[in-house]
Amino acid sequence: EDMWGTPEILKDFGFIENFPRRWVFNDQKIWFEVTWNEEEDETEVIFDDENEDYEMYGVPDEDQVRFLERELKRLRKAGKKVLAG
Repeated sequence: EDMWGTPEILKDFGFIENFPRRWVFNDQKIWFEVTWNEEEDETEVIFDDENEDYEMYGVPDEDQVRFLERELKRLRKAGKKVLAG
């Protein structure tokens, strides 16, 4: 099943949508949204573990957390290269 999220919107349309921003990693069965909590003035990550419509929902297990950590490291490295010119 192909689910659309923030990276696909950026790739297809060239912009990042307002909050909430959905991140879907189909191969790893990870799905979450990043929202803005106005009361706390900070971003918030929501792993919807109450919705049974999608098997990808839920709090990530240890392997999925390691994947997300590697992905974050990769993105930070790419960001530094882009900003360095």
